[in-house]
Amino acid sequence: GPWAGCWPPNNCWTPAMSYPGKSPFPMLPIEDCIEKVMDASAALEVEAVPLAGALGRVLAVDASAARDIPAFPTCILDGFAVRSQDCPGDLAVVDEVTAGAAPKKELAAGQCCYVTTGSQMPAGADAVIQVEDIEEKEKNADGQLVIACRAVKVGTAIRQVGSDSQAGQVLVHKGRKLTAAEIGVLAALGMHTVQCFRRPRVGILSTGDELHDVKDQAQGCQVVDSNRPMLSALALEEGCELVDLGLLRDDYDTIRDKVQGALESVDVIVSSGAVGRGSKDHLKGLLEELGTVHFGEMRMKPGKPTTFATVPRGGRDRLVFALPGNPVSAFATFKLVVLPALRLLSGIPKSHARLPKIQAEVDSDIARDPGRPEWHRVSIRWDQANNKAVASSTGFQRSSRIASIAEANAFLEVPAGSEEVPKGTKRPAVVFSALEPEHFAPACNSCSKTDTSGPVTVGPVPAAKLEQAEAAAFRCAVAQLRERQDVSNDALFRVSGFSRNCLAEWYREAREEAGHSIALGDAQEVIYGQPYDEWKKIHQVGNEVDKTSRVELDCKAPLPLRGQRDEADGNNIGLRAEAGAFRRLVAHFRHRVDIQNIDIMNLAGFCRNCLSKWYKKGLHDVGVEVELDEARELVYGMPYADWKKQYQTSATASQLEAFRKAACSGKALTAFPPNQPLALPSRGQVTAAVPSLSIVVGVVTVSDRASAGVYEDRSGPAVVDCLRSFGWRGWPEIGAVHTELVSDSIPQIKRAVRGLLQQGCTLVVTTGGTGFAQRDVTPEAIQDLLERPAPGLVHAVLSGTAKHNELALLSRPVAGTIGKSLILTVPGSPGAVKECLEAVEKLLLHAMVLLQT
Repeated sequence: GPWAGCWPPNNCWTPAMSYPGKSPFPMLPIEDCIEKVMDASAALEVEAVPLAGALGRVLAVDASAARDIPAFPTCILDGFAVRSQDCPGDLAVVDEVTAGAAPKKELAAGQCCYVTTGSQMPAGADAVIQVEDIEEKEKNADGQLVIACRAVKVGTAIRQVGSDSQAGQVLVHKGRKLTAAEIGVLAALGMHTVQCFRRPRVGILSTGDELHDVKDQAQGCQVVDSNRPMLSALALEEGCELVDLGLLRDDYDTIRDKVQGALESVDVIVSSGAVGRGSKDHLKGLLEELGTVHFGEMRMKPGKPTTFATVPRGGRDRLVFALPGNPVSAFATFKLVVLPALRLLSGIPKSHARLPKIQAEVDSDIARDPGRPEWHRVSIRWDQANNKAVASSTGFQRSSRIASIAEANAFLEVPAGSEEVPKGTKRPAVVFSALEPEHFAPACNSCSKTDTSGPVTVGPVPAAKLEQAEAAAFRCAVAQLRERQDVSNDALFRVSGFSRNCLAEWYREAREEAGHSIALGDAQEVIYGQPYDEWKKIHQVGNEVDKTSRVELDCKAPLPLRGQRDEADGNNIGLRAEAGAFRRLVAHFRHRVDIQNIDIMNLAGFCRNCLSKWYKKGLHDVGVEVELDEARELVYGMPYADWKKQYQTSATASQLEAFRKAACSGKALTAFPPNQPLALPSRGQVTAAVPSLSIVVGVVTVSDRASAGVYEDRSGPAVVDCLRSFGWRGWPEIGAVHTELVSDSIPQIKRAVRGLLQQGCTLVVTTGGTGFAQRDVTPEAIQDLLERPAPGLVHAVLSGTAKHNELALLSRPVAGTIGKSLILTVPGSPGAVKECLEAVEKLLLHAMVLLQT
């Protein structure tokens, strides 16, 4: 008959078959399921990878510049290196320097040197004039070519030492998936091998008596197995190593043997089929037998019976995803549930593990399922004329209709309900593939082709619009801090981990990235609205003057471009810098989850939620609409509800009362006694304060180049900032701070340390000169001075910093005591300074208590 060879097996009825009823697994919301998956997924071990094979891998350690780039001043174009004080005038060409060659002589008055792009600048020269701007004249009596040149400013067409990147600066961060751009940067750093996280090994398995392999002929009622090739391709897209576990019959023993064998060699198993409640759906029971089933049903359509389990093997859990057999269900659940796990295993941080989500307007009515939310397959295009994303359904959404995903690039989130989602409604959409040129509609009907000259972005929102929104939100934060002039930088830093000076430094860094460096003083003037020295005279704690005056700021107008006052901002340098500073502020708040919103709000006048609202408004102003929860997720780095569950704590009654009094007095937290730390005992790890302890800090920056004025000392201030940040954890307030800047010379280092001890410093930290270079002599200088070494501190520094970068073990720290003072050496990188001091924070405090008592 028509059922021959189809059902039941062997053309016979088997009454003993079992038909399970209601599922024993609760139907969980998809967000809860994804969270369970991500909680069970951690980065795999690290391995060395040849640079040539690192494309698509995830970097396991920060990649930093070993030296300044460029290491010497170089010219930007072909021309003549001159002394600016000789211009305008006639100059004799006395030398020629091409890229790769060294200059032969130093320029004297009236002389110049022909240079090519990338060549080293000769000594004495301080500017370059391009070839097109000179006029050749007759040779002089010495047979030298003479040129007439125009006036030129100092520094014109010169790449200064460290202007591209400075020694110790992180250029590619841990957790970054390496593209061609990062490969180029790593090659420029001289890294022929890189430390990467191991790629996950993923086994792909299909089950079903009704299936046949794509290369075989169908028998009876069989259909082709399309899931295994599709899921294999999805795993390969994520850079995984693939193991084909084949197509299995619906036999419990066969499936069990295959799964158990595969678990010995793979990190993840992804199967399709056998997860329903049919008589031959064996996988759920098998996974309960082998390990822990975290969920067995999801409240979503398609993909309801999706199952996730962990099975212990080889000292760690292996992940098993049992996906439904319908092709669309398998595709959707892989993209939404499996993909975040693969990315986390690959070393990608949690904040980037999930697919991006945007708001899209539907161009037709969308039917809704009455019982479950649906992830409707849509094709999203960018409507440039109306500046919005538009979603078009791919048609009939049955989970077996694989054609519905062929034209799709996103899942539209459609809530459960009886009424249709009407045309024109905006709904969240999870974008799972890049928008291609055909997805960008022309800006007007007269356009004959799509404009693809704009920036490439994740999702349809142009990068320029995101920058405008980020810049606007940053200006709101600056305006709020100008409003709260009664709050001191010291109090702000100790409670929130940042101050106005941090904003200035972040703005300066972002300006540098935007292609126009400015001095820190100029950046401070941008943030404070007036020169920093003037602000300190008026607003610094302790000055008996009116602290309520302020410099108003229009949040809709860009901040003034200090350092570029006479030039038009044709490259949007200010906008890009403000956006970059905003990102740094958000990154700070994501990192410092110990800081509570109430503390920031009562002190600075804004918190993470304010940043979220400002960012949402900034997007609205450029024509991009998002929900507040989406803006919050961008700022918090996770859904707001999840952040509250994980990190939010209730303030104590005494703290709330203190904040109320401070708010009423108009002096915020500066009203508290200046000699008491702003410790928050209910907020994370806090060291007990020692009120009687006197901490006078001395900092010695050891650097030939910084002492010679080649570049600004950043590691010394980093020491002070880091030590002051310990105040919120219970350290007594730091008293005076004395600093010294010396070259890499043993006599100078010793003289500086002795001088700081004579000034009463109880803690002396040196920074720089702890490596293996010939001039790195700081450890030798300090060892000669120490009366009692402290090897435990050295061990703590090395073990603590190695967690961030194993190359830190090549540093040569020294620690010990001289009288009642504690001495510690740290490397010269600002990042390494922070890592070293945080590694010994509690030990330093306890050691000083012992020394002084």
